[in-house]
Amino acid sequence: MTQISLNLAELETEHNALGEFLARPDAYGAPDFTAKNKRFNELETLINKAREREQLTQNLAEAKELATGGDELAELKIFLFFMLCSLGGFWLG
Repeated sequence: MTQISLNLAELETEHNALGEFLARPDAYGAPDFTAKNKRFNELETLINKAREREQLTQNLAEAKELATGGDELAELKIFLFFMLCSLGGFWLG
């Protein structure tokens, strides 16, 4: 599967700059308010999805590492790992 490359730092910088603009009292009267507001929301979605992808990639790498054990304990760790991930928990190793 092809992976889209995103520069998360650049997206966050643009998102922060737009957030500062939109927080100004005179922002609503600006001619480009609608476009900037739309871009702000688009960036928010992209940033959240990029962070989610990073977390899932990390989870997958950890699961693969656990799977190389090949014993019953490794299988139990993998099961618990995915249970914690599905519940929104954090893997502590």
